[in-house]
Amino acid sequence: MDGPVVRRVGTGGMLLLEGIDKASTAVLERLNPLLEADRRLVVHEDLTCEHRHINIPRNLAIVATISCNEMETLRVSPALSSRMTVIRVQPYDLEDLQLVVEGVLSDCNFAN
Repeated sequence: MDGPVVRRVGTGGMLLLEGIDKASTAVLERLNPLLEADRRLVVHEDLTCEHRHINIPRNLAIVATISCNEMETLRVSPALSSRMTVIRVQPYDLEDLQLVVEGVLSDCNFAN
């Protein structure tokens, strides 16, 4: 049975990786190919075959969050941070977040 990341990658849409700075190095290494120009995902844990290649739809959008205050630096590897756009935001409430997400997603086409 596929987990939430494999399911979302296979169907497209938005994949939210909340608290990516808390993920283990092994998890981050598995996610890196999704952030490359030639995005790909290979599932090695599929017991029905040696490994399975997941076709990635063009409409897959990956959003990752981390938590840090002004005094802290980003707690992610240089390899990961070089594959992402970093946007620092002031503290926000749920209504603020909803407005930001709606604004960003209104520009995205999530139709297959």
